[in-house]
Amino acid sequence: DLKDFQKEAAIEFKQFIENSITANEAFDLSSVLDMNVNIELLFDNKADTNDIELNKLIEDSKDRFVSNDRQVAIEKLWDAFERLKTYFLNEGLKKNLSAEKIVNLVSEDFDKNFMNEEFDKLTKIGNDYRIRHHETNRKELKPVHLNYFYFRMLALIDLCLVYLKKEEDPLEDLF
Repeated sequence: DLKDFQKEAAIEFKQFIENSITANEAFDLSSVLDMNVNIELLFDNKADTNDIELNKLIEDSKDRFVSNDRQVAIEKLWDAFERLKTYFLNEGLKKNLSAEKIVNLVSEDFDKNFMNEEFDKLTKIGNDYRIRHHETNRKELKPVHLNYFYFRMLALIDLCLVYLKKEEDPLEDLF
């Protein structure tokens, strides 16, 4: 059946990519996926925080993106972003203060205003376009824009994960 075939093909393809990465062999996914893909963001960087649900959202999003279920992939990624902003709720911080703490972390040795604006812009995009909300007045993203915003968000989340990992395990050298 077609679904089983697609599932098996996706598993084999993912294994092929992982083997290529392990062997340090470059592989150009753009010819297969008809786009310029950042392989490292999709395959090398696993979400590994203390928040298991956040990790699942990110990895599920990546799997769906590779499976060409891009609308759901971007929705899951934006859900992960919203969850990420609440990462420090367990410290008694409200969502906005938790997000501010993350911005402060990733702004270490960088421009805090830029990172704050990036968080704000991507939040607005998630609210204004059919990513997080599906009301009739939400704008549609064309596939080319969907790919762009997917990788823009994935890059931001990946940066945040590096700093969260450092926060969780200060002795680990991540830089």
